[in-house]
Amino acid sequence: LKAVTSDGSVLGKVVSLDDYGAGSLLEIALKAGGAPLVVPFTQEVVPVIDVAAGQVTVDPPPGYLGPAKPEGESA
Repeated sequence: LKAVTSDGSVLGKVVSLDDYGAGSLLEIALKAGGAPLVVPFTQEVVPVIDVAAGQVTVDPPPGYLGPAKPEGESA
């Protein structure tokens, strides 16, 4: 499945879904390369799973994709 952000930007491709007992983790191979992004597989972080479209929407916590924006500053 393709992984996109809530604004439609492509993050990469889902490569695994792991569960080590403390909750499931979604691993995404980033389009930009480098280390994979690993996020909690929860409704809050992965609000949309669209199997028909072949994609998941990921809304990672602040700081997961780079420095967090100061409170009140828009993206």
